[in-house]
Amino acid sequence: MFYEVSREIFKQRVEKPAGFAIIDLTKNGSGIKDTEKFAYSEKLVSEISAKYPEKTQNILLFTLDEGDSSPKVTGQKLADEGYHFVYYYHGDKKQDELIGQN
Repeated sequence: MFYEVSREIFKQRVEKPAGFAIIDLTKNGSGIKDTEKFAYSEKLVSEISAKYPEKTQNILLFTLDEGDSSPKVTGQKLADEGYHFVYYYHGDKKQDELIGQN
């Protein structure tokens, strides 16, 4: 499964990760706590696969950079690699800057 999630679902996952790997692909980091920063590169899928080898791991990829398609592209590649639960969110720094800042 490979799905885009809404802002509300993204917010819920960040506030209660419950088994999700939440991966931040924002170029300079989002500042959202309890997320893992990864740099977008040709090696990204293999880096995520090494960290999360279990194909049933829930993975949520996101960026807050305008026009950045890296979560969607990476998510599709992970789904193609056999990951069952891959989600992506393309946010906005102005709207999403306070998510996860408890």
